[in-house]
Amino acid sequence: MPLEKPCSPTSHHSRIKIKGSLSERHTIRSRNLVGRYPNWGAILEKEDIFRALTAILGQDVQLIGSEAFIRSQSTEAIERWHVDGGYQMSRVVLAPESLELQTKLQVFFSRANGPLTGRFVAAKGSHRWNRAVMGKDGYLRDGQEVDPSTVRPIDVEPGDAVLFSSFLWHSVEQNLGSERLSMIYRLGPMWCRPMDYETMPEHVLSQVTPRMARMCGHLGDDCNPIDYYVPRATR
Repeated sequence: MPLEKPCSPTSHHSRIKIKGSLSERHTIRSRNLVGRYPNWGAILEKEDIFRALTAILGQDVQLIGSEAFIRSQSTEAIERWHVDGGYQMSRVVLAPESLELQTKLQVFFSRANGPLTGRFVAAKGSHRWNRAVMGKDGYLRDGQEVDPSTVRPIDVEPGDAVLFSSFLWHSVEQNLGSERLSMIYRLGPMWCRPMDYETMPEHVLSQVTPRMARMCGHLGDDCNPIDYYVPRATR
């Protein structure tokens, strides 16, 4: 689901210096972004994004992880075809009317438009592919190919975003252009264990709205089991 300009191309971008580790020769990754820079969580509260998230995941949306990617030039595909849920999640097949199990929001702060610019590429309908095409590492098994008729490169400008299922096969093209920055938010239902944190620190919770604190798994000191599924503000 492409979302055009849900964010200002410069919102927060110039206010912090992204620090992270070099995970591959072409990529710097900065994990637990909201845990270190709480203002980055505000993107999830933009009304068009929040409405889309609750429509896909339900009311009990939780931030599972947040990460910044700085991608530099690469003469090879930056990411091969894969699914974020990995081999184990590929064994789960949701009914067509089901809510999503996990979803990713990627917000772009750099242009990636046209071939060789490091575009995000998805394969239409691939969330229902047979898991036999997947290796144990979550990537496309050797000898398997993606049907070209399903391939959908996504052209983006700064401020655009893409919302997609963790079951969807996707890749990242070569980048012979300029360095690009994007933010990734992994989201799921509240009963899923977060990837980046056990509990969000108090100094983070004190800087965000009650709705964002709930998305970080904070339900208060006197929470009731129903709070996991139905926000108090709606009861």
